[in-house]
Amino acid sequence: MEISRIGYFKEHYIVDKSANVQIILTKKIIGMTPVSVAGKLSQFDGELAKGKFTGMDSYSRHSSLQRIPGSLIKSYGGMAGITNVSMDGGQPIHTKIVLNGIDLTNPQNGQ
Repeated sequence: MEISRIGYFKEHYIVDKSANVQIILTKKIIGMTPVSVAGKLSQFDGELAKGKFTGMDSYSRHSSLQRIPGSLIKSYGGMAGITNVSMDGGQPIHTKIVLNGIDLTNPQNGQ
C-alpha cells in the first residue's frame, strides 16, 4: 500500500490481514517564493461630517457608508430592508452607528 499526502513524504507498507498497522508520515517542507504586501495609511479620521455627503447619498445607504475605509456593507431587502456594517473584518455587532444622538445599533432601538 502507498500512502501519500501533500506536505509529507510517501510511505510504502505491506499490510497483513492479521496485523494492525500504525502509519506515520514524515513531514516534507514545501518551498514557496516570498510574497510582498504593501499598503498605505488611511487619511480617514473616524468621523463623517454632514457636508461630505452628496444629495445622492440620502437615497443610498451603500454609497454613504462605502466612504468609510475598511467598511463592509451588506444590505438585505432594498430600501426598507436591513443594512449591516462591519469594520476591518469585525462583526456588525462591534460597530456603533449614532444618528442625532440615537444609537442605531442598540437592540432596544430595533437593530
